[in-house]
Order: sequence, then C-alpha cells, then structure tokens
Amino acid sequence: MNKKIIFGVLMLFLACLVEIFAFNYKYFSFPSRDTINIQPDEIILKDFDVLSPGVYKSVSNDPWIENKINKTIYSIELKAEYPNNSILQFYFKEQNNTSYSENNSEKLITDKNKQTYSIVLKTPKKIEDLRIDLTDKADTVIHLKSIKLNSIPLFDFNILRFIIIITTELICLLLFLFIKTRTAKNLVERMKPHHIFLIASFVFGSAWLVLVPPFQAADEFFHFYRSYEISEGNFVSQKLKGQVGNYLPKSIKDFEVAIGAHTITRNYQNKEDINNIKKASMIYPSVEREFINFSAASVYHPIVYLPQAIGIKLGRGFNLSLLSMFYLGRLMNLIVYICITYLAIRLLPKLKYGLLLLAVMPMTINQAASLSADALTNAILFLFIAYIMYLTFDNRVQYISKKQFFLLLFVVIIVAASKNAYFFFCFLILIIPVKKMRTFKQFIISISTIIIACVTVVLSWAFIVKGLNITFPNDPRVQLESILYNPYLFIGKLINTFIEFDYLYVQFFGVFGWGETAAPYFAAIIFVILLVSNLVSEMKNNTSSENNVKQGIVLLFIGILSTVVIQSMLYLTWTQENGNVIYGLQGRYFIPIILIMMYSFYLLAPILKKINKQYIYILLIFIILLVSLDKVLRRFWLL
Repeated sequence: MNKKIIFGVLMLFLACLVEIFAFNYKYFSFPSRDTINIQPDEIILKDFDVLSPGVYKSVSNDPWIENKINKTIYSIELKAEYPNNSILQFYFKEQNNTSYSENNSEKLITDKNKQTYSIVLKTPKKIEDLRIDLTDKADTVIHLKSIKLNSIPLFDFNILRFIIIITTELICLLLFLFIKTRTAKNLVERMKPHHIFLIASFVFGSAWLVLVPPFQAADEFFHFYRSYEISEGNFVSQKLKGQVGNYLPKSIKDFEVAIGAHTITRNYQNKEDINNIKKASMIYPSVEREFINFSAASVYHPIVYLPQAIGIKLGRGFNLSLLSMFYLGRLMNLIVYICITYLAIRLLPKLKYGLLLLAVMPMTINQAASLSADALTNAILFLFIAYIMYLTFDNRVQYISKKQFFLLLFVVIIVAASKNAYFFFCFLILIIPVKKMRTFKQFIISISTIIIACVTVVLSWAFIVKGLNITFPNDPRVQLESILYNPYLFIGKLINTFIEFDYLYVQFFGVFGWGETAAPYFAAIIFVILLVSNLVSEMKNNTSSENNVKQGIVLLFIGILSTVVIQSMLYLTWTQENGNVIYGLQGRYFIPIILIMMYSFYLLAPILKKINKQYIYILLIFIILLVSLDKVLRRFWLL
C-alpha cells in the first residue's frame, strides 16, 4: 500500500483517538451511578407562583427551589426554558457545611435559546440539601422540565474540532520537517535568549490576549476602570460618599453584563459564549455617566496604566466599541512589556536564560496580556535590574556617562512609581563600583540624586492620594501595634507563610482567571528544574574573584528586605484571619525578586563553591524532612 495513504490513515486514526478520548474523557471516566430524577412534587418552592405543572413565575428577585438529597453527587443537569438571560445558581449543604454560601455554590447564565444546564463537580460531594436559585429576576416565567443528578455526560463528536485537530497535526508535521532541515538547524543555533523571548512572548502573549475573556484576569474590572479614567486625562480618582473611583460611561456596566463577566469570574463551570462576545461588540461608550468604585486600583500611580490607557484612547479616537477598546488596552500592555523585557534580556550580562524563563513564565505572560499593572511593573523591574548589572559588570562600561546616568535615573523613577512594595529595589544602585563614577564625590552625588528622586516620587504620590482617605480592610495602626507588641510572633508568621502556603509556589508559576485555575504541576516542576539548572550552570562557569561577594550580599539583603516589606504591607492592610501565616500574599509578587536572588547566588558562587557538597546535601535533606514531619505532627497531634 502507498506510504502516503498509510500515513493519512494514521493521522485520521490519531485525530479520532484525540477527539474520542481527550475531549470525551468525562463520558468514559464518569463513575457508574444511578441517575436520580427529582420530581416536581418533591421540591420546596420559595417566592414562586405555580401557573401550571412545571411552570413557575418568580415573585421576587431571589426565588429558589430546594430538595433534600443526602447522597453523593457528581453532576447536576437541569432542563428548563427561560424567556431571558438571568443567573442560575446551585447551592449545596454538606455534613461539615450546614449553611448555604457563595463559596459552596456554582453559577451558570441562562439563555432563551438554551434548555439544558449542567455542572460536573470537581470532586464528589455528599450533599444533604440542594437549593437552586432558578433566576435573579422577578416576574420571570420558567418552564422547569427536569432535574437530574449523576446523569452520565453525553458523548460529543465535534466535526469542527476534529478538523482543527487534523490541521494541528499537519502544522506540527511541517514544523518537524522544517526543523530537520539544515536551514532550521542553523537558525536555531544562532538564536539567542532575547530572540526566543520575542517569539515566545509574541505568540503565546497574543494567544492569552485573545483566549482569556474580558475581565477574566485577576482584578481586571478595576484595571479597566482605572485605565479608562486615565485615558480621559483623569490621573487622580475622586471620592464620593465614602467610595473612591470616577464618573465613567454608564454603558461600561452594560458591557460587563453582556459579556457575562460576573457569571464566569471564579465559577469554573461557566464558560464564555461567542454570542455574548457579539452582543458586547455592539456596546459603545455612552454619554450618560455614573460613578464607579475602584478604590483598589486608585492607589496605583497612573504611570503603570499608561500603555492600557493609550490603547483605550486610540479606540475612543476611532469610535470603536468598548470591547475593541478593552482588547486594544491589552494589546498595548503586551507590546510595551515585550519591548522593555526584550531590551532587559539583551542588557543582562549573565543569567540571560534565567530572565528568559521568568519573562515567559505562564504567570508573567498572563499578566502581560491583560490590563494588569503588573505588566509594566515586571518589565521595568527586569530592565532596571538588567541595566544595573550591565553598568556594574560589563567591561565595556569603563565610566558611566551622563546619558547612561540620566537613563538610569529615568528608569529608577518609574520603578519607584510602580509599586511601593518594590521601593527598596532602588538601592540596587549601591552595587555600582565607585570607580565607575570616576570619583567618590561624584559617586555620592549620583547615588544621592537617585535616592532623593525615588523618595520624592513615592512621597509626592502618597501626598496626592492621601486626600482620598482610602480605607483598608485592616487598620494599619492596630496591626503595627501588634507587631511591636510581639515581634517574634510576627517573624514566625513571615517564615511560616512560605512553609504553610503550598499554593504560593503554584501561584508564582501560573494561576489564571481569578486564581481558580492553576497551571499543571508537572509544568511547574519542569520550570523549577530549568531555572535551577541555569543558575547552577552559570555559577559553575563563574570565574570571577571574591571581589563581587559584597555585591552579592547587598543583592541578597535587598531581595530578603523586599520580601519582608511585601509581607508586612499585606499584614498591615489585608484582612488577617487567625493563624500563624500572613494572608493575601500572591506568588506573582515575587517574580522580580527571584531574579535578584538568582544574581545574588551567582555573585556569591566563589564562596558557595568552597562549601563541601556533603554539608549542603545534609542540610537540605534535614530541612525537607523536618518540614514534612511538622506537617505530620500538625495533622495527627497538634491542634
């Protein structure tokens, strides 16, 4: 038989396997359980009028039905006809959770063109009672046809998806054949870290930008409001009746509803609908305005929202829809991130692959392709660290010129404006040798100028926003008194946070949406291996003398100090529950700090090489086992 025919048959067979087993895994893996049908006479009605059997009319905006279950539930399927869009929410009572709450519920959005609504629980639940809020609107007539529990998912063979799989296979095959050619090999061998970054960040950043629905990156509601505010030339928010925000087009709220933003946020079962995108694309900024509260983003300096604001301003200039403005804001944010980080990787003398890995990490790309202020913050911190290392360690820089000094001053001012938590990054300038400034006097003047500029930026913005009287969940003064009263307890919390919060490390690598969707663990492990391997390899090749050890110690101190500052700021302002940890911490806050710590270890290599490997192995083994044993003690013996 012709080889081409055999190959074509194999590709079709592989595509069938992917379509059948990968996209219908729930059909094959779903536990074999008897389906439970809930009958209309078994349910308790609240705020519903019965028009006829199975037809109900809501008499309030919070009507619901309830039923006693007392069984282990894997899935819920509800069939009903709705006249309009509304929120359908499932609440569960369990043995250990005897009250209905938002945290123990699932949301869906209804559609008049849809009749079947189903959810598959991530983990089986032993449900005592089930409550279903059929709608959030009064005077809504609902034709409830059936409620099934543990119904087996339908087998779905999608032709369009099947064609996409075959196309993907062909593209992969063509790429493989191209890679085997001499031209491709020469091209790959000539590629440097900044080239790899440019390709990876553009391809995957664009994919993230398009595939993550509007408002589905963390805090993207507030980032959009703040960006829109700045795009109109309003750099400082207003305060109205205890709320901090500004007057924005009223249609922004219609845009959020049309896109289904609130129904998807933190609700894993809810997906974006292309029809919602089409509806949202028809909504434009309205003349009518309303005050929107976004105090969480109002405290940020406007400079970190300039790329997003420029994108929104361009969209408004061309009379585009709010959806187009939203995506233009994301696009400008991504472009600025790519340009600045590309320059940073080029400038960094060593650990280029380390910075590459941090810059294309899923978490970093996720933030860069959103409206988040983290995009510019991470990029400018990468550039600042790289530029400091370039001025300090690149032999081509004999003396720092005026042009280089003013460029450094410009970058460090943006660093100071980005986030107060990273203020101490400004002191990285202390590692620049005196000889690079020609004289000790010039060194003191230059360092003083930079530090004064940083302090001025921070204090001036603090003075500007002071008038807004932004309140925090905690009273910082009360929290500060608790630190001063028992500093040892606070130090214990600082350390224990990194031991107890296992999820912190996953957050560092990649969590998407509003934190409910984590990147695969195996990918995080591979990333850590690559990062450590790069550091170890660079440390082995480090032939510099011990003269750089002091600079390594300064970097280590700034990295640790910045970590403590971030934790302390959250302890002072964020809601703290009872426990020996600090709540509110996010893994992504430490992305720039890791680069400093890596460079610190690289500079400390001459000393670290002298340490006997046995001591390192013994120390790490004992730490790992002791921390694990602590978990055992807490699980079985300690309250």
